[in-house]
Order: sequence, then structure tokens, then C-alpha cells
Amino acid sequence: MKTGRLICYTLGSRPTVAERTKFRKRFLGYTDFSNKSQYKYHRKGLLSEIPHIKIIRSVVIVRNEDCNRIVDFLKKYNATIFVKSVILTLEDRKKLQVIG
Repeated sequence: MKTGRLICYTLGSRPTVAERTKFRKRFLGYTDFSNKSQYKYHRKGLLSEIPHIKIIRSVVIVRNEDCNRIVDFLKKYNATIFVKSVILTLEDRKKLQVIG
């Protein structure tokens, strides 16, 4: 059986709106508009580089080998983090590009 990691997180110590926005942009990435929305650019975040399945807000499933990168990133923002192993279905393994 192939497993992945379910990561649940919440930002600690009541972050301001600016801090939440900064975190979200660095974690998820964002679309940037310039010249009165004539041009669009997608700015990458950490999850742009890592295959993942977003379940709901603040919950993602990643491969075992990518878990530490995400946990280290979340610790920089003093997030409360819960990590559990989950069994991946065939569809999940395809999305996460798990071999085997």
C-alpha cells in the first residue's frame, strides 16, 4: 500500500490580514495583474512546485518525501500543524505522481 501525508494547519497567534495574505501568497501562489489588468502573471508559491491534493482550506495531502518541506515552511509562520499518514487511492497516486 502506498501512503501519503495529510497536513492540517492553522496560523497561530491571530495574524493580521497582511500577515495572512503574505503567507497565502508564499504558500499557494497568486495571479498578478499589470497595466490595468491587461497582463496576467502567475506567481508561484511553495505548493506550485509540489504535487498535492487540496482537501479543504488548510488541509492538503502530499507525498511522504515532500512533507518535511511543507512542515518547515509552516513552522516559519508559527502554525499549529497536524500530520497523519493516509492510504492513497489509485486516483490520489496519479495526482501526486507516486510511483508504484
